[in-house]
Amino acid sequence: MPIILAMAFLIVLGAVMMILSLGYLLPFLMIGGGLIVLIFGQYLLFGWLMERIYRNPQALRELEEQERENQKPPPPTKPFNGKD
Repeated sequence: MPIILAMAFLIVLGAVMMILSLGYLLPFLMIGGGLIVLIFGQYLLFGWLMERIYRNPQALRELEEQERENQKPPPPTKPFNGKD
């Protein structure tokens, strides 16, 4: 029984220390997370813009035309007359 009480006390003490240290570390974690979000957000936004601005328009037209051709339904092989 004393071992269980000691383990419970250490678990509670560890949880309290983690909560207190989180209060000290949280501003740094938030600043770091904000910087990461800003850097990757700019990377995604400007990467998308540069791709849209500088992409080869002829290749884009050909790709869209190829996608349109792939979406057309295949021609029917023979009409269904009800006997098959």
